[in-house]
This record gives sequence, C-alpha cells and structure tokens, in this order.
Amino acid sequence: MNIVVASDNNFVQHCAVTLLSLLKHNRDVCIFLLTEGLTEDNEQELTHLVESKGGRLHLCKVPGDIVQHFPMSKLASGHISIATYYRLFVTSLLPETLDKVIYLDCDMVVRGSLEELWNTDLQDKALAAVYQPHWWADHNLAWERLYIPREFGYFNAGMLVMNLKFLRELGFQDKAIRYINDNFDRIISHDQDVLNSLLHKFAVGVSPRWNYLSGLHSGRTYSNISPVIVHFVSVPKPWQYGCRNPYTHEYYEILRETKWADFKPRFVWRQYWSFVIIPTLKAWLKPLDVFGFAERRHKNLVRKQYMRQ
Repeated sequence: MNIVVASDNNFVQHCAVTLLSLLKHNRDVCIFLLTEGLTEDNEQELTHLVESKGGRLHLCKVPGDIVQHFPMSKLASGHISIATYYRLFVTSLLPETLDKVIYLDCDMVVRGSLEELWNTDLQDKALAAVYQPHWWADHNLAWERLYIPREFGYFNAGMLVMNLKFLRELGFQDKAIRYINDNFDRIISHDQDVLNSLLHKFAVGVSPRWNYLSGLHSGRTYSNISPVIVHFVSVPKPWQYGCRNPYTHEYYEILRETKWADFKPRFVWRQYWSFVIIPTLKAWLKPLDVFGFAERRHKNLVRKQYMRQ
C-alpha cells in the first residue's frame, strides 16, 4: 500500500499522529512525504516512528518555488498553507513505477484498515474521493465558478485514491498549471477546486467513512457511520484551544506515543476569537437571518472575486 502525505516543519507533529494512527492498523505500508525540507531532528523522528511500526518512509523534495505564485484566496480558510498544492504534482514527484497511491491530509486520524479503500476499482477513473454535502458547494458557488454541472457533485481532496497511470496519460499536471494560470480568481478552495474542475468526470465516490468530514458530515444522514478516517476539516483543530470535536481525544491518544506527548494547546486570543467566538455567534444569529442576508453577502463576495477576470 502506497501512502502520500505532505508536511513542513510547522505540521510535523500532526503528520506524526496521522502516520502513527495509519501504521497501527495497516501493514506493508510505503509512505511518501512531500516536503520542501525538514529539520534533521524532525526527519529522524518521522523516520524512526514509521520504521518502528514496520513501515517505509521516503522523503520527496519539492522545489521551493513550485507553488509560490498559486492563488490563496482571502475567502478560503486561513489555516491552509500553500503546500496544499503539492498533491497536484504527484505524477512528477513520485517514482514512475507507482501506478496508484492514497493521498492523506495530515489533519487526520486513521482508525482502521485501509485495505478495502486501497482496492477501490479505478479503471478508467482518475481518483476516488468522498463528496461534500451540496450545501457546501452551493455556499461557495462552486458550480458556476468552476463550470461543474451540479449532478457531478464536489469532492473533498483530503483523502484521494489516485490513479497515477491515468493522470500521467491525461497530462494532468500540465493541465492543472494552465488551469490555475487561466482561472486564478475563480479558485477559492485551492487545489481542491482545480481537482474538481479538471477531474469531476473522472472521479468515483466512496463512503464518507473513508474521509469523515467532521463538522460537515453531521446529522441523521451520517449518524450510523463508523469513520475509518476522521478528517479534522474545520477549525479549531484538536491542537488549537477551544476544539470541541468529539474525536479530539483520539488525536491525543496517538500523540502520547510521540515526542510531543506533553503538548497542550495554548490559548491565543485572536485564534479563540476567530475559531470559537465568531462561529458561535454566527450559529446563534443564523436562525434570525430569515431572509438569508449573510449567505447572499458571502455569495456576492465570491462573485466579486471571480468577476474581476
């Protein structure tokens, strides 16, 4: 099983949790870490952690300027770094001998075997992914921004089973770079928008249990799902003060087995205001906004951005 992750020095602690949780439940795993570079200590820590659980770790050096000028919209989540675009370059960064990989974001906890996911049939498909609720894409005007027919849906890029052979034959990397250059102001959700725009016809959906979007997949529809991969997709994350995610304790159970065992989230007033107080106030006020003024304001801001082209 081939797994791809991406991390820098600022995210190594969380990358370690994702990898350790993965290796607790899966054997014969080869991990490819996309990075611009890690300190010697961090590289040794991840290598030791992976090898101690029977895995193999390969660092794939990403050129520092490869995504330097890619769009980082102010309308997107501010916690996401430009390194998110690395996954668009997997066909050139990874060995040509690889035909299939599972890409995982490093804000995840793996809770079981990925063998069934790994065996997903990708014949004539570029990737397999979990689709986000339609209301999320409606909120960000994904259909009209990206020219995606609504019936295709919009998938989350945090977990992808990627058919590298198909992507190479498609010339995906070059198409992605051209798409970004030609649609700079239409891109809000970074590489996820690019992947959806270019590959929506070549994607297959899988169960939300393979990428449980905590905070999005809630309510009766998903109440009976036992997640295999929990994705801490919303802020505050478990390592940030004020996180109330029901799976936070699982992050810390894994963390206790690493050199960051004594870590505790630090109170930062600006983060607490942005990640806890403001969302709470919005949740309280939303039922009072019977005419949907807040939603219309957001959509007008989105339109204003991409209409500049």
